[in-house]
Amino acid sequence: MVQRISTDNVDDRLSRLADRVRDTHEAIVVEERGEPIAVVITAADYASLERMKSQAAKTRDWSQLVMKAHEQDAEPPPSEDEIVEQVRRDREARYRETYGRGA
Repeated sequence: MVQRISTDNVDDRLSRLADRVRDTHEAIVVEERGEPIAVVITAADYASLERMKSQAAKTRDWSQLVMKAHEQDAEPPPSEDEIVEQVRRDREARYRETYGRGA
């Protein structure tokens, strides 16, 4: 369950809140006048969110390139399932190139 705390109490309790977040991996929402303004999470959780953001941005960029290429070819764009399948095949081929057929 997410804990909520007012900005009025953050200064006095920051050390204890940081310990709690580290130990439980539960987020703490900091509010000002009842509105959320920040979230306290572990550094590991933050790093994970940043990796997901980066991956999502790369996926969006790649999808846009695919769509542009198909617009130029005047063919209908591939479905999401077709894109996922092609990426899977490409990854398998690169894995085999890197680690050999038996891997």
